[in-house]
Amino acid sequence: RRSGRQQKNSHLIPLSVALPERTVKAEREQLAEAVYTVVDVETTGGKPPLHKIIEIAGVRVERGLITGNYHSLVNPGRYIPPFVAEMTGIHEELVSAMPAAEEVMVGFLGFLGDSVFVAHNAAFDLMFLNHELQNMGMDAVGNLVLCTQKLAKRLVPEMERRSLDALAARLGIPIEGRHRALGDATATARMLIAFLGKAVNIGIRTVDELLHLQNSGPDRRPGLQYPDRRAAPQRAASDQRRRNRAVAGGQPR
Repeated sequence: RRSGRQQKNSHLIPLSVALPERTVKAEREQLAEAVYTVVDVETTGGKPPLHKIIEIAGVRVERGLITGNYHSLVNPGRYIPPFVAEMTGIHEELVSAMPAAEEVMVGFLGFLGDSVFVAHNAAFDLMFLNHELQNMGMDAVGNLVLCTQKLAKRLVPEMERRSLDALAARLGIPIEGRHRALGDATATARMLIAFLGKAVNIGIRTVDELLHLQNSGPDRRPGLQYPDRRAAPQRAASDQRRRNRAVAGGQPR
């Protein structure tokens, strides 16, 4: 696959061009009017800096439809463990000629823009993305953050297992290309669309209200709370250190 491949939307920004200042969309934006980017990263393991991103994808959701995507393999500059290569199909020969994370991140940020950041177990993806941004001397992701794993606790409370596989099966969502960034992000995007419909049915109308629902009440499952409703890299690093064993042990996503 070509690195930085995008469909329908073209947002790849050369490294020599400075990124425009990214602003956060108003939290009171209507759910149906907000723009969402559903993100997934595949990595060499559970925690940076030891482990690195090997693939990244973003899927754009607008007005209940998937409208575009961004995808790139990433050269991690390090050994890919055999179990990761077997699970993902991504091996060292496949990524040896791919761009490094610094180059891929610039294109990804251009695609993300000021949309709502969405991921399944968002803490994991943000941990790796923010580590790369820190290495580049850039600010952490400042977008509003929705986590479909946390939303599942509120919108399908009868589900005891909230892994991507379990929720996709429950919602009748096929996963084409499991454990590949674009395949998982596309399945999560379809899950988000279903969750937005469920949210509207219980009276949720704005992004702010959905964030409040997501972050309300105790949640003992691994993951992060976002009390300020934005990505919080300082809190993410601290909380993730405490949860490292769960993540490194293969926390289902």
